[in-house]
Amino acid sequence: MNKLSKLAFSLLLCLCGSLTGKPNVLWITAEDMSPVLGCYGDPDAVTPNIDALARQSIRYTHAFASAPVCSPSRSCLIHGSYPPSLGTQQMRSGFPVPAYMKGFPALLREKGYYATNNVKTDYNSGNYREIIGSSWDESSNEAHWRKRPDKKKPFFSVFNLMTSHQSRSMVWPYERFEKEVRSKLSADEIHDPKKVTLPPYYPDTLVVRRTVARFHDCVTAMDKEVGSILSQLEED
Repeated sequence: MNKLSKLAFSLLLCLCGSLTGKPNVLWITAEDMSPVLGCYGDPDAVTPNIDALARQSIRYTHAFASAPVCSPSRSCLIHGSYPPSLGTQQMRSGFPVPAYMKGFPALLREKGYYATNNVKTDYNSGNYREIIGSSWDESSNEAHWRKRPDKKKPFFSVFNLMTSHQSRSMVWPYERFEKEVRSKLSADEIHDPKKVTLPPYYPDTLVVRRTVARFHDCVTAMDKEVGSILSQLEED
């Protein structure tokens, strides 16, 4: 389960499709963030890719998740309605969303878009399989705009990055965190627990400092993933 404030940011990039007149859309979502980014003034953030994007874009300062945990919030994102209206406010409710409520990517597909999701689909609904099937041309770990059969088609491509999820920053054994997250960072990018800035409401203990440093390492690794996706977009 996610912490409060499931979504830190959603990066929405649009590039005009020269042949169709419809914009291509790249949507990147990260987990359990809050504004722990350089572009929001966090003193310990090492997020050069997101910061560079923010300098070219619109940065929202009063954005909130629609629910305090992940799945209800995700049900709102896919349907465009608040979780209490959908019956999805309670975590693991299993309530089926009414059949007439389509996921918005299904509407994009009707307009000729190639829609992909990589890869999270926990919509907190009893009929989530139907939602996935109607919303996405492909929903998998391999889903990518580059896989569309017709390159003239506009795309809507979602990437859900899990690297900053609380499972990585707090739950995984430290050995696994080092192998799968920290190993991606250079020595200069790794946060020293002794030097991180603690909010005044946190006790200044070694355990807290290590936790904060580990979380910032996860955010830095996530920023690298954002940079990789943006580089692929630039290549195309």
